[in-house]
This record gives sequence, structure tokens and C-alpha cells, in this order.
Amino acid sequence: MTYDLINSFILNKNEYLFFDIFHKNNEIVLICPVYSETYPNFNNIKIKNSNKYLKLKKSVKKIKREPIVILIYELKNNGPITVSYNGITKKYTLSHIYSKINIKLSQTTLMKNDYKLINVFYDYYRKQGVQYFYIYYNGKLTDTIKNKYKKKNIKLIEWDYAYWNNKRYKFNHHAQLGQIHHALYKYGKKSSEYMIFNDLDEYMYSNKKLINLISSKKDTYGFLNYWSNTLNDEIPKVLPSKIKIGNQHKYGKRSKCIHKTDSINCIGIHKEYNYNIRNPRINKNSGMLLHFYNWTRAKRIHKTNKIFNLNIIKLVIIKNCKNKNCNGIYKLISKDTYQKDENHHLYKWQNIWRLGNKGVKVYYILNKIKNWETRVYDMNLE
Repeated sequence: MTYDLINSFILNKNEYLFFDIFHKNNEIVLICPVYSETYPNFNNIKIKNSNKYLKLKKSVKKIKREPIVILIYELKNNGPITVSYNGITKKYTLSHIYSKINIKLSQTTLMKNDYKLINVFYDYYRKQGVQYFYIYYNGKLTDTIKNKYKKKNIKLIEWDYAYWNNKRYKFNHHAQLGQIHHALYKYGKKSSEYMIFNDLDEYMYSNKKLINLISSKKDTYGFLNYWSNTLNDEIPKVLPSKIKIGNQHKYGKRSKCIHKTDSINCIGIHKEYNYNIRNPRINKNSGMLLHFYNWTRAKRIHKTNKIFNLNIIKLVIIKNCKNKNCNGIYKLISKDTYQKDENHHLYKWQNIWRLGNKGVKVYYILNKIKNWETRVYDMNLE
């Protein structure tokens, strides 16, 4: 059996002891749904290899809203294992892989009716530095979908589980929390240093490329939700440079994240849950999450009354200035304002770009900027 195959343990219709069991880096990992506080009873799971019971090495449990359980057992040997639970026994022959981090930034999502959105999404995130995509389909894969996803560095995974739990159970979430943690533990940890968790209609936008953003080595980068739409209210073939956006939402409300895979233990849909390190470094406002709300639900309505330009230039190079202290790289800090350091600013006032030396009334008026590499041609004292 290959490592990518899904090996589930079914209890009843649409109810599972675990979504998948896999063998990675001397560990047997179970990704388990939760239906109520007592079902399944994870203490009743027994796993055998070579007639010996495996000891539970680690468990990660979130038995509350957006629930999930991850069980990890140590197993250095290969060979078949048996899993027993409340009188049911199943045998598994698992591929044992040894991995190490060879991907800096990957992405994962669960999709279904939105599968047609992949082209715009894929092109955007490839340009942002994403090296690999782990894309789960919430149903049975068809040839049409398989052909559409035949792209470089996409792994397409059939995740044929009910999206929601049966209404008789306390917890609603089922397939998505399983997919998120399956991607994290099977393809993220010890394989990809960072992983993006978002949907096909969500675009993370920052003052830096995402691949450069994560060089600051935070454990979580949060992106705040902005309801978004195109100017003509249609789904584009290429993400346009100008769009309509609404107001910013607070972190945790529709936000999405990039997580450092070896730091995080458990994830909610919109923010982190817990880590395996003390004092994790979290940037709750790493940028904007441009959420195109009507690409998947045409009848959705949200207020988007602001025009936003995605092609705002984030870095400006000033050279050949008579005052050499003003030369250098200026970073965007707000609309029409760039900063080299606390004493040197490039800003637009009365439709003229000016270099300002903070605290000293000396300004340099700039000529028409070409490719944002410019010469100062005049100096006025005020």
C-alpha cells in the first residue's frame, strides 16, 4: 500500500473511529473525528504489531467546538498492524516513510463545488512562493476534476466524508477539521516548514511575498478577512489589479493563517488552538485576506464599497539624491507614504511626490517617477 492511500475505520454510516491512519518517521498517527464528549471513546482503542500492544506516545485533543483528536503511537518496525475498538478489529498494512523538511511553504484546502476556481488560485499562490499544494476533494473524484488538477506540484486527495456531523450529535464539524489536521500531520510536519490553510476563494495579501514574509520565523501569521469582489462582480481568469473590498474583520472572525508546522499542535478553522512550544510568536495582522464571497455562493451579499489596488508598490529605491542620506530603500507604511527610517520619508502631498527629512524643513520635489528609480532634480527650502 502506498503512503497516500486513505485507511479509515468505519463505525456506522458516516461515523468513523478515524479518518486515516499512517506510519511516518517511526510513528503511527490517527486523525480522528469527534461526535460528542464520549463518542468515540478513544481510551478503548488498542493497536498491535507483532503481537505487542503499542503505547500511546502523544495525544492532541480538542473536544469542543471544531473538535479533533490526534493519537500518536511509537512504532519503529514495519509490518501489519491491527486496530481493535469495542469488539471490531481491522488489519492494516501501512507504508512507512521517513521524511525531512524539503519544502519551505505549502498550501492545503478542502474543496468541492468550488473546484473550478483552481487556475486563478494556483497562479496567484505560485507567484507568492508556494512550492506544493495538498488539495482535498470532499467527495468522489471524477476524471473531470482529476484532469483539471493535473498541475505541477499539486497532490489531489479524495476526502469522501460527510462535511457536517449528524444533527443528533453535539458537534457539527466533521470533514474539514479532519482535512486540516490530516494535511498538517501527514504532509506538513517534518516535510513542509510552513503551511497555508485557506479556501479557493481566499487570497492572502501582504506588503511582502508570502515566501519572504515567513523568513521572520513567526509560528503563526494571521490574515484579517475583508469581504471582496471584482469590479464587474464576475469570476476572473486572472486576479485583477483593482478590486472592491469591505471593512476589516477582527482576528479570529473569518481570518485564515499560515502556521509553522513543527510548532503547532492543533488548529481551528480561523486561528490557532494550541502549540507544542512555550511563548509562540504570533502575528495576528500579517496582511489582508481578500475573501471573494460570491465566487462560491452567488446569492451572498456583503458590503464592498472601497476600491483597492493590489499592485501598490511596496518598495521604492531612491538614488542619486544630492543629500546622500536620503538614498536607499523605502518601504510602504501607509497610503502614499514610504519610510527608509524614522527620519526619512517619501510621501505624496498636493499630488507631488516629496522626500522629507523629519524634523527639518527640507523637502526634495521629485520628477515623474519611472520604474520607481528616480533622480531628485530640485530642492526647495520652506
